[in-house]
Amino acid sequence: MNKYKYIVLLIILFPYVGLAQLNPELIQYKQDINPDTIKQSVEQLQNFGSRYAFNPNRVEVSNYLKNRLEQYGWEAKIDSFYMENFEYPYFSGIINTGWQYNVVADKGGRYAPDTFFVIGAHYDSYAYFDSLTYFHNSPGADDNASSVAAILEIARIFQKHNIQPTKTLRIEFYAAEELGLHGSSIAIQRSHYKFNEHISGMLNCDMIGYKSDPLSPDTVKLIYYDNSQELTDFAEQTTLNYTTLIPNKTTELNQYSDSWSYYSWGRRAIFLQESEFHPLYHTSNDLSTTLNYPYLSK
Repeated sequence: MNKYKYIVLLIILFPYVGLAQLNPELIQYKQDINPDTIKQSVEQLQNFGSRYAFNPNRVEVSNYLKNRLEQYGWEAKIDSFYMENFEYPYFSGIINTGWQYNVVADKGGRYAPDTFFVIGAHYDSYAYFDSLTYFHNSPGADDNASSVAAILEIARIFQKHNIQPTKTLRIEFYAAEELGLHGSSIAIQRSHYKFNEHISGMLNCDMIGYKSDPLSPDTVKLIYYDNSQELTDFAEQTTLNYTTLIPNKTTELNQYSDSWSYYSWGRRAIFLQESEFHPLYHTSNDLSTTLNYPYLSK
C-alpha cells in the first residue's frame, strides 16, 4: 500500500466513522486517494490566473467548482451574496462592489438527513505581498487550491464507492475569505436564519499542501476551539489510527480562517493546516510546483 495516500483521508472520516475500532472499508477507500488527481485540480485552479474576490472571472471559477461537484454526483448550487462599497486594499480609496459566489453541495445522510456536517474551504486567492498584482496574478496553489482540491477528491471518492454518510455531508467553497471571511459568514448566517439547519460540526481546511523537507516528520496542525473538545479528540485519534501524520493540537491562528465563522455562531469546529507555513503565500509565486503532493494526499 502506498504510504503516502492518506490530509484527504482524515477529512473523509469525520462524518463517517467512530473511534472504537478501525473500519476496513475506510482502509480500502484510502487506497484510492490519488495525488495526481489532486495535483490536476490544483493546477486547473491555478490556471485561472487570479481568483481574487473581485476579479471578473469569479463567476467562471464558481461554475467550474459547481460543475466538478456535479460530475461526481453531488447536488450542487451557487449561493450568491452582494458586497457593496467595499474598500480594498484598506485605506486605498479603491471601492469594490459586486456579487460573490459560494458553492454548496450536499450528500444526503442515511440516518440523520436533517443534521449537517460541513466540510469547507475558501477558493479565492490574492497576492497581497506583490502590491497591486493580486488583481491579476494570484495563483493561490497552497492558499487555498490545496484544500479545494482535497475536498474535490473527497467528492470523487464518495462517488466511486457510493458512500452515503450517516448525517448529511455538506461541501462549501467560500468566496471572499481573504477579504474578511465573508463567504463562510454568509453561509452560517443563512443556515441559521433562513433554513434553521442543525449543523453538528464544521471541518475547515486552509493551506494543507506545503512541506519543504521530505525527510522531516509529517505533521498536521489540528487548530481547535474551546467548544470542540470532542471533535478535536476525534481528529487526533483518527489521524493516529488511519494516517502516518503526527497531529499537533493548537489554537494558533484559529480566528483567521472560515472555521471561525462557525465557531462564532456556536458551532463546533476544527481547522486543518500544514505545520510549516508556506513562505510564498499571498504572492504570485504560490505555485503548484512548490507543493508536496504526497504530503497533501496524507
